[in-house]
Amino acid sequence: MKRVIAYIDGFNFYHPIDDYYQETKNQGNAICLKWLDYPSLINSFLNFKTEKLIETKFFTTVCEDFGEDAKNRHLRYINALESIGVKIYHGKFLPKHQKCKVRGCTHPNKRYITREEKRTDVNIAVQLVKDSFEDNFDKAILLSADTDLIPAIQLVKEHRKEVIPACTMTKRNNCFVWSKSADIENAADGQFLEVKWNRLKRHLLSRTVGKWEMPKEYMSKEDFAK
Repeated sequence: MKRVIAYIDGFNFYHPIDDYYQETKNQGNAICLKWLDYPSLINSFLNFKTEKLIETKFFTTVCEDFGEDAKNRHLRYINALESIGVKIYHGKFLPKHQKCKVRGCTHPNKRYITREEKRTDVNIAVQLVKDSFEDNFDKAILLSADTDLIPAIQLVKEHRKEVIPACTMTKRNNCFVWSKSADIENAADGQFLEVKWNRLKRHLLSRTVGKWEMPKEYMSKEDFAK
């Protein structure tokens, strides 16, 4: 039986899902996929006769600057995932100083502060390489399109382990396109697994997971009808 571990870049998947929610909301039929059951999703890609998901690792960062409500929703989701056996790895948000890029700005030296997620790609790379060298898996499914992971993927491949990247659609220039990287595809084993919206809809957590309940902000139209 082939042992499978999934490595999930939380925000890499969250932002396209949020874009999809905003798009459907603007069309009057908001569909929220943020209460996602990642182990169930990963299992939907596996051959149960020859493959077994033995671990799911979720990499994310909690930011105080997003507001108390958003932070609490995020923590509730993390706790729900943890309660079903998902391992959580935390990164960190750091301030990033940027120059104003607005065309025609009369203050070209004016700077503003944004937040930049740090450590997540390193955390993923470390766990991927560690698990490979400790022979903890035969196949890794990597839910990320971050090209910073390519050196880790190449090293794992040299260790004769299989790495399969997966992606969903992301919004660019007001259109949804697959967030694929040819460089990751070449470094890994073949093409990206395309995680379509309809597949995500079939793999959401129950409204209540242990003592954790889906936030009302994560509910789609059909959830409110229940």
